[in-house]
Amino acid sequence: MHHSLNSCGGGERVSLHLIKLLQEMSFDVSLATTEKTDWERVQNVMGVRLEKIPREYPLFPFKLRAFGIYQRFLTSFHTSALARKYDLTINTHGDVMALPCDVTYLHFPVLAYWKKRILRPYSKYLKSLFWFAYFQPYRLIEEKMIRKSFSQSLILTNSRFSREAIREVLGRNSIVIYPPCEIEEYIEKCGRVEDRDDAAIYIARFSEEKNNHLLIHIARLLPEVRFYLVGSVAGKGVDYYNYCRRLKERLNVKNVELFPNASHEVKLELISKCKVYVHLMPMEHFGISVVEALA
Repeated sequence: MHHSLNSCGGGERVSLHLIKLLQEMSFDVSLATTEKTDWERVQNVMGVRLEKIPREYPLFPFKLRAFGIYQRFLTSFHTSALARKYDLTINTHGDVMALPCDVTYLHFPVLAYWKKRILRPYSKYLKSLFWFAYFQPYRLIEEKMIRKSFSQSLILTNSRFSREAIREVLGRNSIVIYPPCEIEEYIEKCGRVEDRDDAAIYIARFSEEKNNHLLIHIARLLPEVRFYLVGSVAGKGVDYYNYCRRLKERLNVKNVELFPNASHEVKLELISKCKVYVHLMPMEHFGISVVEALA
């Protein structure tokens, strides 16, 4: 169960690789979502090819551009119906469900941005009255549902950082299983650092909390360096991508290029040219692109 694969982020990579693994183990896999998956785009951007597209149960036949965190609650409508039909239910979007799943891959508890003081400056939900009001119903619902949702679920997470947050905020233990990363592809593609261009790259879906726009300001200060801004664009991310594009034009920054929804092959080609990887999201709980850059 995953509210949407169309955002093509790290969480969606985990979900895709899990589907692929289960299929290789001869499981009959189905996928419950809130919106129908654009499989051609998702596989192209993520670089993860499935031998068989799983049977899908979308709640809506169209894409939803707004209310991202609330879409996660909507997958709860699938839980009771599908739990009776399948031997194993797995929640890969990680948030609470109306009924517990057998396994939950919890990337990071959203409530931590509310309860952990050190994280508050980095939460968009506390940066304006609008986002504060938007977040409050979600917070209240999640606080009420936590005990029921996770009571019978095996909780997996992506890092020790997230494990500590889960223990502190939810009072539950979890098992760390690192997200999948095709490091062999990067090792084969990238040669010696000395042979690369004087270039830097940031890879992250276009979203306000990822701070993609900061790379444009950095590029303005370093005109002798080439910068690449690569990331998927979906939902509300379209507005933020357009903001970044207009910012580049307004500041007349010539040495930065934006690559929205770049294919996996294009991403590999760009990262192989760069000497430096820049990561601009503070308190990132994992960041698969950091691992890709290290490879």
